[in-house]
Amino acid sequence: MDSKVKREPGEARWKPSGTRIPAETTGYIVFNETFAPGWHAWVEGFPQPISWAHGFFMAVTAGNEASQAVFRYEPASFRLGLFLSLLYLPLILSLGGGKHGG
Repeated sequence: MDSKVKREPGEARWKPSGTRIPAETTGYIVFNETFAPGWHAWVEGFPQPISWAHGFFMAVTAGNEASQAVFRYEPASFRLGLFLSLLYLPLILSLGGGKHGG
């Protein structure tokens, strides 16, 4: 990364659908969150690769001042757990049935 890295905190807005960060200049949008597998980023609705910023944080390239980045944490383990839970839910309900003998 070069000297175009935005170093001041932006007006990030957290929502359940992801954290939205507006760009104020061209260069990079830096998200002050530690990088971990499972993070995904979109700029103006298009998937973008995540780069390292300052050795710990995440950054994506901002196309222009009007760009907005969305970072969302979607680990594969969560999707797998959700899938397996929904898959076995009918089995669990049929075994227990919610009925208790008196």
